[in-house]
Amino acid sequence: MLKTTTNIPFDDKHWRRINMRSVSHLLGAEMLHNLYNRHWARINSLRFRHTVTTYKQGIVEAYAPIDEWQYLQNWLSKKFVNLDSVLIREIEAIMNPDYKFVDEIIAKVNDSDLAKISDDELGLLLIDIMDYPLGEIYKLNVVQIEYSLNYALHKILEEYEPNLEDRNLLLAKLISPGELTVSQIEEVAFTDVIRLAHSTSDGAFNTETLEALNNHYAQFAATHCAYGENPPTIEDYKNKLQLAVQSENKPITKEEAAAEVKRQHEQSKALLSRLNDSRLDMLCDLMSRIGVFRDKNKAKLGETVVKRLEILSEISRRKQVTLEDVNLYLMSELTDLIEKDVKLSADVLKTRQEKGVSFVRNEDVISPLFISIDVTSQ
Repeated sequence: MLKTTTNIPFDDKHWRRINMRSVSHLLGAEMLHNLYNRHWARINSLRFRHTVTTYKQGIVEAYAPIDEWQYLQNWLSKKFVNLDSVLIREIEAIMNPDYKFVDEIIAKVNDSDLAKISDDELGLLLIDIMDYPLGEIYKLNVVQIEYSLNYALHKILEEYEPNLEDRNLLLAKLISPGELTVSQIEEVAFTDVIRLAHSTSDGAFNTETLEALNNHYAQFAATHCAYGENPPTIEDYKNKLQLAVQSENKPITKEEAAAEVKRQHEQSKALLSRLNDSRLDMLCDLMSRIGVFRDKNKAKLGETVVKRLEILSEISRRKQVTLEDVNLYLMSELTDLIEKDVKLSADVLKTRQEKGVSFVRNEDVISPLFISIDVTSQ
């Protein structure tokens, strides 16, 4: 598939997938491609320099060369094994975001009457809701850090467990954040709705239950669309509630969830204590908290995606272009559509729909220089 949708010479390099996701619009794929190259010089100046992100019929796949994965695996992991104080300090520094700036941008969209603002204002809002959150929430591509840190932990654990399968099980026991993830928090919160629910024979719920369900939806639906997926609808939540009511499984309580997380965390600490390795103490704790950090970032990014989708809907309405077609526009094309009424041709839209789009980042170093540059003095 890659060779049919890109001009990258895939015969020259071997590639490994970074990620695969469902994404409802091309703009989401464009954002993901930008995300995969995000780096914070103090942390991951060693990074992917070639990436390919493909978007076809709602599916995004992203790849980086295996030799770049191995480069990170070798050199960035050495820093972790050596407990590099600068690296660890700088990772610590970014792992407690307050999201105030992101909330400000979300509020800016909320405070705007999208149907009444000017074309310029609409275009600027779209740029803001794309660029600001990406820069603020994702200062770096966390997957590259987690990959290198995971490799470093495996190198250390080889001293204790040479068998790979058993080592994977051991590492899983050592990584325990001691707090609920966003998805776990939602599941626990959903039990409060379940307890209120008493459905009728036709599947309807009373007013109190629907109000609780709507509140739950408003709080959590956006967390499911961080990378450009369409958020679940209220009907999806009603169906989930109906299944929960009919299920014989008892929903877990907040107290039970908290107790289970605490139990797992205590087991991890006890195991680390028996191993008595300061490297594992520090790096396992770091890996656990990076996972929580990534989970929170994903949830916050989802809130911005909901606002992005609202803006795309307004562009569709205002410019009389179907939302299906708007979903196949890039950022620069959307701003041209907003400002100049420049619409993509039917042929371009058909090609993108049927064959997809590829984003290619290529930072090859070429020697000797063969590009002819005409420099004109001013």
